[in-house]
Amino acid sequence: MKKTTFLFSIILAFAVLSFGSCKKDEPTPEPTKSELLTSGNWTGIRAESYEENILESTEIINADVFEFNTNGSGSHYYQGSVDETFQWSFNADKTTIYFDFGNSDIWAVNIDQLTSTKLTLSETYDIQGIEYKDIYYFGK
Repeated sequence: MKKTTFLFSIILAFAVLSFGSCKKDEPTPEPTKSELLTSGNWTGIRAESYEENILESTEIINADVFEFNTNGSGSHYYQGSVDETFQWSFNADKTTIYFDFGNSDIWAVNIDQLTSTKLTLSETYDIQGIEYKDIYYFGK
């Protein structure tokens, strides 16, 4: 009887220590859009151009690479060489990226998808009453 009580006490103590020493793992917070965007270079995959919601052309853009730095600067590489530098920022709800290439124009593109491996940007514009849309697909 003493052996059974002693054995039971050891098992109970081991169980309490095992479960008591386990800490609940803190959930890993989801990366922010800034962290996702600046986590590495984005290589172009393709660009699609639409006129009045009809696909007009598809272009392979794998020679284009964008680098977004955490300080708001960035570089556009074409065929491995820096083609142009820019400053970038988000709008308030982080659904649009603004590119400032140092001239008077600011290029605004919508963020359609942003994950750790995929970036999809789009812009819609109107020329003489005709709606155009360009979609740019990037990956890592």
